[in-house]
Amino acid sequence: SSISGNIESLNSMTKLTAIDLGDTNITGDIENLGLLQQLTKIDIGKTNITGNIESLMNLSNLTVIRICYLDPNDHGVTGNIDFLNQMSNLTVIDFHNNKNISGDITLLGSLQNLTVINLDDTGVTGDIENLKSLLNLTYLNLAATKVTGNIEHLNSLLNLTYLNLAAT
Repeated sequence: SSISGNIESLNSMTKLTAIDLGDTNITGDIENLGLLQQLTKIDIGKTNITGNIESLMNLSNLTVIRICYLDPNDHGVTGNIDFLNQMSNLTVIDFHNNKNISGDITLLGSLQNLTVINLDDTGVTGDIENLKSLLNLTYLNLAATKVTGNIEHLNSLLNLTYLNLAAT
């Protein structure tokens, strides 16, 4: 990509509701996005942005958060996903291929609007049983994680079209 620069330069754009910088040479600390209170969508996968995802915890309008990488060893963004359980508007959580993302998936069970959970090849843990109440879920990828549980708990997820629990 030919697009570069520091995300700090976007701090004055307080009316931004969606930001997609995926697959660019953008740099900077993710905490700068935490200042943009109107954001509903963040896609910064495959960038040079670094920092802790917990700096996004005050973005209560978020519906989509996508911070993924091609290589699980490219991990500029780190942190624990436990704070996401307070973001009731979330529909998509995608941190795949990021070994420095951790947290307990059982806390996601309260996010009734979720349609996509893509956390393969991350450091997440927890029992899949708590995901059984996510009736809108269509995509669940927890491959190569440390999650546990019995798949019988997922039989209520009637809208699920994709399920990957390989190497867990």
